[in-house]
Amino acid sequence: MNVLILIRPMAELMNKLRLNGNQLKIIAMLSMLIDHTGYVIFHDLTWMRCIGRLAFPIYTFLLVEGFLHTRSRKKYMIRLFVFALISEMFFDLAFFGKLCEMNHQNVFFTLFIGFMMLYCFELTDSFAIKYIIFVAGMIAALLMKTDYSCGGVAMIYFYYIYRTRKKVCYVVQSAIHCLAYGGVQCFAVFALPLIHLYNGERGRYNLKYLYYLFYPVHLFILYLIAKKYV
Repeated sequence: MNVLILIRPMAELMNKLRLNGNQLKIIAMLSMLIDHTGYVIFHDLTWMRCIGRLAFPIYTFLLVEGFLHTRSRKKYMIRLFVFALISEMFFDLAFFGKLCEMNHQNVFFTLFIGFMMLYCFELTDSFAIKYIIFVAGMIAALLMKTDYSCGGVAMIYFYYIYRTRKKVCYVVQSAIHCLAYGGVQCFAVFALPLIHLYNGERGRYNLKYLYYLFYPVHLFILYLIAKKYV
């Protein structure tokens, strides 16, 4: 009886507490900033990297939402590719201290591959061809050595195919984070309750370009701080 007294108000609060797309983007950006600060400035500080695990699940979820609701998928895909190219130099400077590092590409390339995979899905009704596209996307991420690699593409894929079956989606996503990656990546499961609170609305303001520009800009600032003080 006492347990029910506690659970019911919590359930009612969760039903009232909803997050729009802008709020999720801000959470993802702050989480990513903490994560990258922990790596670049404090040399892989564990608790900051744990907080940072919230970012990528939110980014991949919002990518799928963007794919489903954007006015122009081609423009969206081009935008991802352009910012992947823009961000690469700053990513390499922040994480490797040099202008060009071919052994690891920034996360925008992962998002671009995932979006392109979904775009190709829409061109066919064949399950076999869709499966081939999915495998090709994972291979592309592996060969390009993108951030989160084939696992990142798989997360995008499962957010897409299980978008109407949330419980199944959360189980699969948790399995990827905890079993495929393990370690600090297990903390990514804490992003799932935040995603569950999404209300399907963008929010009052269009933060699209802030969302994109934040990535290369914050990496460059962290690089400058690390170069001067660390």
